[in-house]
Amino acid sequence: MNFKKLCFALVATIIVSCEDTNSFEPFDHAAQYVIEKPIIDEYITTHYYDDATKEIKEIDATQTPLKDDPNLQELETNVNGVDYVMYSYVYEQGLNEDAGNQDEGVVKGSPDADDAVNIAYKLSSLKKDADGNEIVYQESDLNDTFLYLDRLIEGWKVGLAVFRGGFASEPDPELPREYSGTGKGFMIIPSGLAYQNSGSGAISPNESLIFKIDLRLVVSYGEDL
Repeated sequence: MNFKKLCFALVATIIVSCEDTNSFEPFDHAAQYVIEKPIIDEYITTHYYDDATKEIKEIDATQTPLKDDPNLQELETNVNGVDYVMYSYVYEQGLNEDAGNQDEGVVKGSPDADDAVNIAYKLSSLKKDADGNEIVYQESDLNDTFLYLDRLIEGWKVGLAVFRGGFASEPDPELPREYSGTGKGFMIIPSGLAYQNSGSGAISPNESLIFKIDLRLVVSYGEDL
């Protein structure tokens, strides 16, 4: 692989971690999570993964709810003194099982918080619009752009750790890089692990989110921080 082509950049994207612009105004993150957790619990109880469309849908018959689906992984972390639970759903695990090392430019399987990732994603709200349709905030499929995980929202650092990436090839350096064996799934993230009480662009403050992701490649960019 020609790593000179790798575009390590903090792109203009709403997955970038927000700074605490409201630090001068105390906010009760624990109380907010008490509000959000039942909403997320209801979501994983009333929705299921549809293998035919590779989407999460609302249960309308006897489908298995996400909460009972063995592919749904419950992940715990503490931010701002609050014990959060988020969820990752892996419906197609990446084929790269290489543990790699921390030398810069090494391709590896699962990302640490200080690695870089090439990832395609769709960002949606857990809520529906007035007509019951999905609210999609952003979709990204940048072929040559890598994102530094340590600069992104906490939910990505936690949720991507259970995914594995794939492999890349460049049969023709004049054409976009090709990816294979990539990791695919979803991450369900409470606002405390996303944009908290600040929001971002069209995303409201204190909004729980869901990412549909395709983790294409994981690259170490140096020693652990």
